[in-house]
Formats: sequence, C-alpha cells, structure tokens
Amino acid sequence: MLNIYCGGEHTDREKFIFEHIKGRTLLIVPDQFSLQAERDAFFYLKEKSIMDLRVVNFSSLGHKVVAQTCGKKPQLIDKYGRHMLLAKIMDDVEGDLNIYKGMSRRNSFIDMLNSVISEMKRSEVTPEDLEEGIASLDSGSYLKYKLEDILTVYRAYQSMIEGKYLDSEDYISFYGELIMQAPMVKESEIWIYGFDTFTPKNLLVIERLLKAARNVNIVMTYEPGNEIFDLTEYVIGKLTAVAEGVGEEVVRENITGELRRTVWNRRDGALPVTLAAVSNMYAEAERAAAYVLELVREKGYRFGDIVVVCNDMDVRGGILKRTFMRWDIPVFMDRKRTVLHHQAVSFLLALMETVSGGYRDDALMRIVKSEITGFDDDEKDILENYVKQFRIRGSMWKKPFSKGDGQYDAEEHKRSQGDGGRYHRNRKAAYRRTQYGRGKDTRALRFSGRGYGYHTAPRGYKPGSGGNGACRECGRNCSELERDLRDIRSDSGDCR
Repeated sequence: MLNIYCGGEHTDREKFIFEHIKGRTLLIVPDQFSLQAERDAFFYLKEKSIMDLRVVNFSSLGHKVVAQTCGKKPQLIDKYGRHMLLAKIMDDVEGDLNIYKGMSRRNSFIDMLNSVISEMKRSEVTPEDLEEGIASLDSGSYLKYKLEDILTVYRAYQSMIEGKYLDSEDYISFYGELIMQAPMVKESEIWIYGFDTFTPKNLLVIERLLKAARNVNIVMTYEPGNEIFDLTEYVIGKLTAVAEGVGEEVVRENITGELRRTVWNRRDGALPVTLAAVSNMYAEAERAAAYVLELVREKGYRFGDIVVVCNDMDVRGGILKRTFMRWDIPVFMDRKRTVLHHQAVSFLLALMETVSGGYRDDALMRIVKSEITGFDDDEKDILENYVKQFRIRGSMWKKPFSKGDGQYDAEEHKRSQGDGGRYHRNRKAAYRRTQYGRGKDTRALRFSGRGYGYHTAPRGYKPGSGGNGACRECGRNCSELERDLRDIRSDSGDCR
C-alpha cells in the first residue's frame, strides 16, 4: 500500500512523521539530510536511544540490502575512476570524433563529459536510446554532431567496464533486484521524506519496496492551487502510476495540525525583515556592521547571537571581514579550509619530512615559517638568506653556524650562538630590496641586517650617478652606501 501525505511549507511535517512511526521502520532521506533526520528523531520521539528506526539514504539502503542477501559487493567504479577511463577513451577515439576532436587534454571537458554520462545513467538513457534520439535530428545540426561524439565515447566506456566493473550510478539497479529478498525490508514499514523529485532508478527502488515492505509512506511538500508545486504534482502522478502498475492501493491525504512557527507566519502578522538599498558591496558591509553594533549596544544582544549570511564568501566574505574588524566586531568566517594550510599540520608534516629526508633545507624552513617556532618575520628572512647563501644542508643544521665570520663581530656571534639553540641565529647583512620613497624630497635605500638600516638621500640624488650627497641619518656618502650595497649583493648570490 502506498500512502502519500501532502503538507504545505509551514506544516510541521517532521512532527507528523515521528508521531505516526510505529514498530520497525526504515526512514529514507536524501544523502545530505541523514544526520538532521536522526537529530529530529531524538527530538520528537523524546528517547535516549532508538532501536527500531533506521535512517538511510538510497545508497546506504543498497549496502544494507546487499549485506543481507548475496553479501558480495561488486567492483564499483566511482566518478574519479570514470574520469580516468574517459580520459583514456578520449585519446583512443579522438580520430573518430567530429566536434570534440582535440579536447582529450582538457580536464574541464572530461569533467563535463563525466557529468553527462552520470546524468544519463541516472535517467536510464542507454546508448541505444541516445542513438534513437540522434536519428530524429537534422543531418547538418551541430547538436547531432555533438551527440554523435558523446555516443561514441559512451559506447566505448560501456564496453570497457562491461564484465569488469559496475558503475556507481548503476548500483541502484543492481541492489534493486535484491530488495525482494532482504529481511530488513520485509519486516519494516517504509517512510520516504525530503525529496522533491525522484530519478527513474529511485522509482525502480520504490517499486520494489512496494512489493516487499508492509507499507510505503511518502511525505511531499505540496500546496494545491500553487503553481510553484506543479513539479510536485507531476511527481505524485508518477508515484501513483508506479503503485498502480504493481497492483498496490494508493491513498492520498493532507497533513493537518499546528503550523510550524517561522518568521513568515508570526502571530502578530509583522514580518521582521528590513530591506536596505545600498550603492555597492562596501556600503552593504558598512550597513551590516552598523546594524550589528546597534543590536549589541541598544538592544542587549551579544555578538555570538548574531549571524551574517553571505552567499558569496569568495568576494563579499573578505569585504565583510575587513569591515567588521575596522569596527572592532569579532567575526568568525564559517568556511571550509584545506587542512594542509593549518599551521600545526604544516609544522608536523615538515617535521616528519625533516627527520625522514635528512634535514633538507626546504623542510626546515617550513618549520621556521609555521608560526609555531616563535621567529619574527625579520629573523625568518635573515635565516633563509643565510641558508641559501652558505648552502646549509644535512648535519650542518646540528652545528653552530660559523660561516660568514667576516660579516659579524665577535659579540654578535656570541649572542647568536647562545640563544637556546634557535638555529644559532647568526645575522647576515644581505641586500633585500631598494625602495624609493613617495615623498617629494626623499629617496630611501633599505638594507636589512645588523649594522644597516634606512638611509635617506637628499633631494635630487640619483642612484647610480656617482654624485655626492650625504645620508641624512648617518652622514655617509650615498655613493659609498651604494657600493656597499652592490658588494653585499654580489657576495650573497641571493638578491631580493
């Protein structure tokens, strides 16, 4: 028996489901919704543990069915394996292609081709179906040429995996034949929730569930008379046809009860939404910061009570963060970050590479730059220049640095070698870069390292001219300073 329950957007559909669940139940939800569904189960059932309810998606249902029946999982090929096979196939059939000739080395094209084949498999479009569709097109149509190329690749892919692998998109068809034998399905009542539409393969599984399970209950979001839900009406018609095709009765009911309370159905009728018109993204961020401060200062909110929702973290996210920092608003950016970019992970990986790779200079410099060792920026730059100039390698890192004696006085060597082993921080006076100030009458020559600093030349002095002019800071001749700079640059071999 198929029960189809329809509820509007404001209907508390989750409460309805868990109030009607009894006995052994399989709750089938979309892949990304399984965790939330389990949380809803504990919330509405008021239980500390749940034994008879299993929350699954179509993929995990297949794994459980296969484990209970044949127990042998086929050799699956996922989207990454499909991508590699398609890259090889494109090289093999390139001479047979018309429009897509020469595209085999473009990774983005292989990705799109991968998605096209995956979508065709979900919709049960076989090479024969595609060929039949091509035959109905005009002979000179570019669409026909494109589809012929796709058909060539599709057929080659099917022949390559036939008898060896099972495409992950075909896995639903594989376990769909085993559902009739699974005790878990026979003993359970099925609830399906969270779907707006179903692929042909999903409908195949629902058909098998109708035959094997006690009852199948499907909850849909639907409001009669609203054109937004025309697609839902079409899907309900497909489900009805599937049930009638296997001789099962179909019952359709509307969900009634207390409406879910949201900002759109407040009892006082007021909508707590304020629209602000601004000139650009920067003004938008300023307006948001001002509103946040108003909530905190005048209405008693805490910063932790406020959420800023942004649909473009790549562009607007940075603008919002800079604006909030300028207004002294603490902000946390909830975005995915690559774990390899974390300072602690970078430090640990570099540490293991140092031990296993024989104290390589690049690995040790990553340790120094990981923000965990406590070096400041100048120390990092000076150490890196020293390592490159004197080619510090291997066991040389375990000994006090002694090269470059002519560039240091005795006191400096004593201080650097007695600093708790922080790589014996010897200083190398290295040419870093020449900067010309933007002021009207100054040109600044910048040297880094002990004994050097900022030297300011008088107005009108041209570097490289050999002219006279005393530094405003130390009184030395600017031409002499430039000669020293060139000597340092030629000796270091590492001009920055």
